[in-house]
Amino acid sequence: MTGSAREALIAEAIGEMATLLDRIEAAKPAIDAARDARVQASANLAGQVADAENRITAIADSATVQAIRQIARRSEELARSAAEAETEAMRAAARDLFRTELGPTLQRFAPTVNRGGSPNQPRFGAWWSHALTAIAAAGGTLAAVTFLWWR
Repeated sequence: MTGSAREALIAEAIGEMATLLDRIEAAKPAIDAARDARVQASANLAGQVADAENRITAIADSATVQAIRQIARRSEELARSAAEAETEAMRAAARDLFRTELGPTLQRFAPTVNRGGSPNQPRFGAWWSHALTAIAAAGGTLAAVTFLWWR
């Protein structure tokens, strides 16, 4: 290779290098603009993520409140139905108690009341049976109230 060919090759390479540098200089504003756009997009994305986190937190809080309300409502319903069932069971127990305990006792006293006791005692008739019924009812009521009060 001769000196002039080598110089021509170097001159051509320098020319291409100058063209390449011109292209790089021309692309620099586009690269800077792309970098600025990327930074701006990153900042926007960070803001959107923060907004999304706030919305998700608000939705989760709302769901928690709704769940707590539903649990409270259902608990109240269950407590109410349990109280009603217990009240009915107590009524049934009181009826059974009256039938088994007080019924036979009152039936034993009924002939005495109808006869008027002994011949020396006056006959009270229906008033005596009413009084015994009132006493038995008061006793049953007292038992039920006492049971409910101390429960």
